[in-house]
Amino acid sequence: MSYSSYSCEIVIRANKKHFRLNEIAIISVKLVQTHNRCYREGSIPAHKMIGLKLLSKSVMHRINDYEWRITYRVRVLKKNAYFESYRRCPRGGGVARLYFKVN
Repeated sequence: MSYSSYSCEIVIRANKKHFRLNEIAIISVKLVQTHNRCYREGSIPAHKMIGLKLLSKSVMHRINDYEWRITYRVRVLKKNAYFESYRRCPRGGGVARLYFKVN
């Protein structure tokens, strides 16, 4: 699930749909620049995690002229876990939240 804004779209995906407690999830965060000029080009979006523990993260890398991706490895600790990624800038930024389905 992602929410568009004036300047950036953030798309968050997990490596699968359902998780068990203490299972490791791989989260991919894609930042899509929707305007032509950005002074924050390629900067890592901030993140907020509830019910998750960060184990590692990759380097932010460019996919093409307007897209970047970063990957996080997290452990699922609670049933109501979610991962939120956001970016603030004068043109509006972007925000997205991924809720985990935990069995």
